[in-house]
Amino acid sequence: MSTSALQRTLVFLYLGIDMVCFAICIFLVARLNVEKHLDADHDAILAHADHDAILAHQKAQVLAEGGTWVDPAERARLEQEEADKEAEEARVQELEETCRRKGLDFAKENEKYLARREKQKNAPLAGRTEKKKSRESLRTEQKGSCPSGTTKDPGRAAISCEGAVFLLFSW
Repeated sequence: MSTSALQRTLVFLYLGIDMVCFAICIFLVARLNVEKHLDADHDAILAHADHDAILAHQKAQVLAEGGTWVDPAERARLEQEEADKEAEEARVQELEETCRRKGLDFAKENEKYLARREKQKNAPLAGRTEKKKSRESLRTEQKGSCPSGTTKDPGRAAISCEGAVFLLFSW
């Protein structure tokens, strides 16, 4: 094969195949017609998605089979409680094994874990109240010690202290 023929072949492979692929993609995208049927599909879904009718049908089916009907929300709550109980049992078992291996006191380690978990559970609530308190204390401290000016927006007051500008929002 001569170098010019090789060069033409490589140019075709480099550019020609890309062009062919782009042409195929353009053809496929041009034939894409999802939007044309979107409204009809949406209406069909809504027609079949009557939640109360579905629940009534499921309840009738369960009662016809001789079972007891449990509301889906209640069933989800019971399943979550069961999953939480299993997870706690697995955690206790794992902690017992770890304490046995390392020679630690299970009661102390379990108490530490429970205290840490309780602290994490209450942390988001405490964080919000601390933010609110710090924001209020910042406002009172700044209002008393700094000269204040107002911006064009009546909902904001700009307070300048030692070169820093604080925007306080009055909600």
